[in-house]
Amino acid sequence: MIRIMRFNESVEKIEEKEQEPKLKKQILAGVLLYKIENGEIFVYLVKSGAPWHKTRKSTWSISKGKLDKNENIIEGAVREAWEETGAEINPKEFKELGSVNEIGEHPVTKEKLDKTLYIFAQYYDKEMEYESPINERPYKGETVRYPEIEESRWFPIEEAYNEIRPVQIPFLDRLKELVNKS
Repeated sequence: MIRIMRFNESVEKIEEKEQEPKLKKQILAGVLLYKIENGEIFVYLVKSGAPWHKTRKSTWSISKGKLDKNENIIEGAVREAWEETGAEINPKEFKELGSVNEIGEHPVTKEKLDKTLYIFAQYYDKEMEYESPINERPYKGETVRYPEIEESRWFPIEEAYNEIRPVQIPFLDRLKELVNKS
């Protein structure tokens, strides 16, 4: 490989750049379901049943996941909301909450990841009845079976700030802004 050195770039910097592991890009999409009771905002969060997620401090999350091949962000968000909550939602009612980026490592494969997470909000005040599918994957040398979603429930938004994965906190802030404007 031929690399042209910039006049202000040191050899050490070039070697450092070449040694950085490549990040696998992932696009994820999801829906933050919310309702309002007695003037208070509630959000619906899910907890993964995957054994490797149990090592995280904050395990509650917005319902979301990777896009399937040839799926756009809205289609992926609708599918993930259905798969993880059982909620029948209407994308025409979506409120866009934007995106966040997260660079990290997959807890099992140790693959370096650069994730972009797109989240939509939708008002949803129906009763939630959901039975999670069972996944089967290799983990620590054996095949494990676990529910995709171990638990899901409504949280008052102020309580959700203490439970949700920190990278997703901006979505709670954006939801509060949206609700307060309307």
